[in-house]
Amino acid sequence: MSPLVVWPEHFDLSFLLFATELPSESAPHMNFGFAPYSPGFERPYLYAYAYPLRPGYQTPSLPPPVYWNTTPWTGSVLRYDDIGAAADPEAFTEAACEGIYHAQLKRLRTG
Repeated sequence: MSPLVVWPEHFDLSFLLFATELPSESAPHMNFGFAPYSPGFERPYLYAYAYPLRPGYQTPSLPPPVYWNTTPWTGSVLRYDDIGAAADPEAFTEAACEGIYHAQLKRLRTG
């Protein structure tokens, strides 16, 4: 796993979880992060994606209200407003992230 990184483009905070022994952005990995905004996302959100995607990947089954985003990047999105509306935001976020993790794990090219 990488350390937390602040990406300057949108001031998002994320970490990479590597699927192999090679700790490189070019190696199979998942990225989990929080972004305060970005083009097309005017409100804060959590995101996750797997890299690389297998050829012919299919949209994963995600726990609602998480949804599959395809433009300008491909991955899972959970709006911060949905977290704030949950009766137990901490438990809601934990369950959603676990569901996202298992859905994205299937997307990695491992061999």
